[in-house]
Amino acid sequence: MTWTMGLRWCYAVPDHRAERFIADTNALRGPGILSSHAGSHGPGSWSPWSLTWDLTLITDGPGRPHIPEVDELLDRWSTEVEVTSSAVLTPRAWRQAHGDDGIEDLVHRVLLLRVAPSAPQQQIRALEASLLRMPDHIPVIRSWSLSTVSPASRRYWTHCWRQTYRDAADLVDPDTPDSYLAHPYHVTNVDAFFDPHNPRRIVDDFSHAYYIC
Repeated sequence: MTWTMGLRWCYAVPDHRAERFIADTNALRGPGILSSHAGSHGPGSWSPWSLTWDLTLITDGPGRPHIPEVDELLDRWSTEVEVTSSAVLTPRAWRQAHGDDGIEDLVHRVLLLRVAPSAPQQQIRALEASLLRMPDHIPVIRSWSLSTVSPASRRYWTHCWRQTYRDAADLVDPDTPDSYLAHPYHVTNVDAFFDPHNPRRIVDDFSHAYYIC
């Protein structure tokens, strides 16, 4: 399972403290922890928090996992870092790109969505299908996963669409050919679900953030 958290600084911390916290999260190890990645959000992110922390865990329990190493780290940093969003994800589909583990400074993108409660199931399935077809049309996407937020941990968000990229230009640069956000497939097949002026819109809120790790 994957557990993604949005965090913000309690005050303007010095750069060296921010770097220390990110280093601590990325170095976290312990029983049941398969991976731990965190980073400050890059330019162009659209999110109510400052950092994202992603954990891949060996656990099947619903709701917020209780991992002693995670709890200890958050307690140690509680005067400087606040958890403002927490979502346990249930993967629907995914692909792990060969060689991602060997790439330094890999870009991790996390898109959290809130589908409107009134959205018809047919439209929700159409959104999910459009997202899942993106890697077939946008080759700069490396690893990816589409998940729903576990009902036991659901407070606001309903879905999470995660990807990795070799560099930020592949994700956000409008002048980079076939970058994710500017790609014709994105514009013609996905944007409508988010556009408040489009009758197909069913996503009423989202957080778009990426970090380098």
